[in-house]
Amino acid sequence: MNGITLPQNNKRNRAVIYCRVSTKEQVEEGNSLVTQERACRDYAQKYGYEIVEIYIEQGESAKTADRTELKKLLSFCASKKNDIAAVIAYKIDRISRNTDDYSQIRMNLKRYGVEIKSTSEYFESSPAGRFMENIIANVAQFDNEVRTERSVGGMKGAVSEGRYVWMAPIGYSNVRDNGKATIAPSNQAHLVRKLFEEVALSKKSVIEINKELFKKGFSKTGKAPLATSNVYKILHDELYMGYINKFGLRVKGTFNPIISEELFSRVQCVLKSKRPKKHYEVNNPDFPLRRFITNEKGEQLTGAWSKGRSKYYGYYVFAKSKLNYNKDQLEGLFLTFLNRLSCTQAQIKYIEGKICNHIEYLKNNISNVNNSIKEKEGFLLEKKQLVITKNLNGVYSDSTAKEQLEMIDSELWQIQSSRIKEEDKSIVPERVFKELYLLLKNPGEYWHQKSYAVKVKLQRFIFPKGLIISNDNLRTVEICRLYRANNAISDNISLMVPYRELNIELDKKPSCIQADDKLFEEYFQELKSELIELDKILFPETDQENISEYLYPSRAA
Repeated sequence: MNGITLPQNNKRNRAVIYCRVSTKEQVEEGNSLVTQERACRDYAQKYGYEIVEIYIEQGESAKTADRTELKKLLSFCASKKNDIAAVIAYKIDRISRNTDDYSQIRMNLKRYGVEIKSTSEYFESSPAGRFMENIIANVAQFDNEVRTERSVGGMKGAVSEGRYVWMAPIGYSNVRDNGKATIAPSNQAHLVRKLFEEVALSKKSVIEINKELFKKGFSKTGKAPLATSNVYKILHDELYMGYINKFGLRVKGTFNPIISEELFSRVQCVLKSKRPKKHYEVNNPDFPLRRFITNEKGEQLTGAWSKGRSKYYGYYVFAKSKLNYNKDQLEGLFLTFLNRLSCTQAQIKYIEGKICNHIEYLKNNISNVNNSIKEKEGFLLEKKQLVITKNLNGVYSDSTAKEQLEMIDSELWQIQSSRIKEEDKSIVPERVFKELYLLLKNPGEYWHQKSYAVKVKLQRFIFPKGLIISNDNLRTVEICRLYRANNAISDNISLMVPYRELNIELDKKPSCIQADDKLFEEYFQELKSELIELDKILFPETDQENISEYLYPSRAA
């Protein structure tokens, strides 16, 4: 608002100017604020009015009388000490495009002895003048309603086509597709997606998430997070999952949604304080010991996160017994138990040497067996050809030849099967030896560094029947043959087998390295199958391959 104060002579010639423009009108009609103000000043000078105040309304619609500068104008004119005689406007439609509002404004001003003057429309204070004034006001409303109808019709058409033509909300930007207005995800889309994902987890409040994601630049001042009410509007807006809700229509948009419908649905459940249908996560990477450790009653261990005052805490739980163990403490206990199986460098070298010798023996043995089979196969093929030749020469009848050929084919199939069987005897891959040293040297650290899937498989490989916890101590009834082979050459078995329940078949065998060669020879065939299994665990085709048999060993069996 700009004010101009002139000497107080000719009080009844005091007037105020009112200018209003919307951006669209300014572009399309040239009714700029400068043009309006100049026309009003010329009119005041021509008819001898003293301009006291100028009220400028920017970007306000004339559909309603609830306008900031208009209210100030009416309040100024209502004061008797200001002694205003007229309100000068470029056109009547600057004051209002609604006949009811215009009539109310005119009546209020007339109560204070103030007239409305138009610089481009002529009417006077007479029956004919008031009639003309009403017609002009009605024309303004008619024009406004026609524009509105056209605009709404265009917007309805856009919605039916799946286009959003209003100002884009946070996460979207206004774009044009084939010359038509619509929206597309902006560089803020990832923040909106993260907002929905965090709310769906239901671990933090909406206020906390808002402070973390929308730190600066989103509020009107640009110095604070979004208002909480605006965040909730985002969370309830189906536009983010690709649906436009306008004019009583719900249309699937042609633009790319920021979130999925499933995520939007989960968020609505959280906001309504209704627990969403919980998807039970069988393979939870946070709790690798779940279902692996049991108590004395055979109850399996489960795992869950519990919310504290400032963060979440992990616990392993025996639900029926109502016992829980801190996640970090129980896993630390498991690592300590696992490390008690560690081998010395001399023991590891001895075991690897024995295994390599047996692998070399198997390779040579298979080669010798296959060479013998190949010789038998050649002899039978020659014999088969001889039968065919005798049949062609009339020595063997067809029935005799057929019988002879069937017998030869049967022998061929048997020896070929034998050769395939020998070739299929898996040899331990060399790559497993690169891991074997670390696994034997520090099994606890090795387990700790692996992925969830490998952890689950590895702990079941080492302890085939799982672990039992009692009085905060762990024990087992069986360990894998690899570590039992270590016990066979250990100088002190009691350190490796600290619990009475740990049944090891080798614990009564000689413990010195020199005496265990024959024992190892007999033991290797079973040990070899374990090493092949270990190779599959450490080098799976997919990370989750066959994990169910390790999670549920009894079920797999």
